[in-house]
Amino acid sequence: MPLTPNEQLDAVLKCLSEASDSFDEETIFLLCNDLDSSNSISTASKTNFNVPRETVSEILRKLEKDEFLDAHKFSGLNSLSTYKINFEGRVFSQDGGYTGRFNRQTSAERISQSYERTLARGTFWIALGTLGLLAFELLKFWMDQFCHCHH
Repeated sequence: MPLTPNEQLDAVLKCLSEASDSFDEETIFLLCNDLDSSNSISTASKTNFNVPRETVSEILRKLEKDEFLDAHKFSGLNSLSTYKINFEGRVFSQDGGYTGRFNRQTSAERISQSYERTLARGTFWIALGTLGLLAFELLKFWMDQFCHCHH
């Protein structure tokens, strides 16, 4: 089963968090796919990685934009960029990454929706009770004014 975009982001983030150096895009692709026999990153984090090469490029730009990676650009014949995870990126990865953040937001939204439903039901019953009390008081007033039944 293919990884979701959040899982793809987390896979690259985790792969980089286990590395201690700066890497270019091609090396990151090889490391995360365990195609580089010299890497020291555990294979446990690369289970079912399957992130296409072009997607790795997009992921690196996203991680850089979100300030989880430091990018160093070298100009020259082959304008090359290297990427290294920063402290914010390591903390974010340890806290569950994008998938964890999505799950926390989804959970908070469910709690909020449940609270809103409970509040709406409570408001409905309070309004109904208020109308019932008003009807009772009006009936009592009407009986006192016009009926003279209990004199």
